[in-house]
Amino acid sequence: MPLLTLKTPVKPNTVRINLDPNTLERLKNYCAFAHGDIDSAVREALIYVFDRDKDFRTFEQELRQQSAAAPPTTADSSANSITTTGAAKTK
Repeated sequence: MPLLTLKTPVKPNTVRINLDPNTLERLKNYCAFAHGDIDSAVREALIYVFDRDKDFRTFEQELRQQSAAAPPTTADSSANSITTTGAAKTK
């Protein structure tokens, strides 16, 4: 049974990522296994990690508290689109 439930988002945003061939092949295999598409698999995998990473949840809570204390700004539609050009930095 798949660990992730793959479903299509209501209003998707565009994100471009670069994957090595092995990771891409495994992603495609997982999609076939879970009967879903790549977009759903990536989204659900990220949500899974975000929800289970205690340090990240603490970090997000701190960001929300900072945002609540900061004055409101105008919305920027480009904030919903991300293009990555390299690997994320880790500790």
